[in-house]
Order: sequence, then C-alpha cells, then structure tokens
Amino acid sequence: MESGWRVYLKEHAPELYEAMLNDVKWAAEWRDKKIATTEHALDESVKLQSHYAKLLNMHDGGERMVFNSTEEWLARLASIQVAS
Repeated sequence: MESGWRVYLKEHAPELYEAMLNDVKWAAEWRDKKIATTEHALDESVKLQSHYAKLLNMHDGGERMVFNSTEEWLARLASIQVAS
C-alpha cells in the first residue's frame, strides 16, 4: 500500500511524482555503480598487495601473507577484528 503523500502526488502533481521517481532511480543506479567501482578497486588492491608480498618473500625469505581473493583478505581482517 502506498503512503498518502505518494497517492496525493500521483493524483495532483504527476509530473513531480515522475521526477521524484526518476531521481530515486538515478540515485540507486549511481549507488550501484559506486559500489561496483569500489569493489573493483579493492580487488585490484588485494591483487597488488599479494603480488608485492610474493616478491618480497622471494627477496628476503619472509612469510608475508598472500591473499587469493578479496573475500580471503576480508576474512583475515575480520579474524583480527579490524573490520567492523
């Protein structure tokens, strides 16, 4: 069931109602693109971090952690209680 103000706008100001819907759709699309971009950036960052960890481990025999995926990296953060 729609709220009263939506029904009122549909009946008395349909242009305003359509504009409002378009703004909501645009905001949702923008949010989805922003999330996708951020997830891609995180994926690339984890790949780069893992690449350098491998190189440094080869160079000095260290035991730096290498993550095969962003999910693995996030699970590590959760395990050390860094992520909230």
